[in-house]
Amino acid sequence: MAQERAGGAGEVPSWPVYAVGIGGDGVATVDGVAVTGAGTPAGAARVAALAEVRVKAAWHGRPVRVVAADADGERYLIVGVDGAVTTLAGPHPRPAAAPERDRSRPGSADGPLPERYRAEWNRLVELYAAGRDAEATACAQALEEELAGAHGPHHPWAVRAMTVRATVALRGPVADRAAATELLIATAERRLAAGARPAAETTTVINNAHALWHRLRSEVPQAALDLTPRLLALLAGDERRSADVWSWWADRAPSRSGRHG
Repeated sequence: MAQERAGGAGEVPSWPVYAVGIGGDGVATVDGVAVTGAGTPAGAARVAALAEVRVKAAWHGRPVRVVAADADGERYLIVGVDGAVTTLAGPHPRPAAAPERDRSRPGSADGPLPERYRAEWNRLVELYAAGRDAEATACAQALEEELAGAHGPHHPWAVRAMTVRATVALRGPVADRAAATELLIATAERRLAAGARPAAETTTVINNAHALWHRLRSEVPQAALDLTPRLLALLAGDERRSADVWSWWADRAPSRSGRHG
């Protein structure tokens, strides 16, 4: 088992923050993905989850942040490439976007949208402004997929199209609330991973995800439970919203299924 020790976070970046959940049934999850089966002893489930996070730390080549939650509460950890675990005294800082990219570099990802995409982008803007949400969503998704395929999912143009699609989803019907909440969470995760600018827009997406989740939890509690670990990771550093989410989640710990730890 990784040795826990008291200590500070040092220079560990504020993102990513991985969400670890340990369910009363022995199922451990990392960002909502199960890494152990039902019936696993709590200690073994925790070790397995932290081992999975260690792999992610190795991929990044540096320590990473973790929000670990179980029926006893929530802890804030730093997991190193060597598996060492540091328990922090308080929450992680609010995730921040990466520094501005150097726009002077050849092939910089920033800049005006290429001519080949502009007609479709203008159509998307018009559909959104007219409130034709179904058409706007389809247009944004098609444009996002085309841009991501040509330039990668973290390219600013692809991220922008995804952000518009998530914004449209906010206006969707109650029946689509779970999908819209998941899309907002995924959009915030991608914006943070890409260092998308402006940072204030990323914060807005995170706050919108929390607001929609708040409505979802009274309409479809199970869907809200499934999304809670990822939302908590996004809210690291926002003590008020984290407390709101955690207090609701903790009360339902005994009924959590294996999908959400």
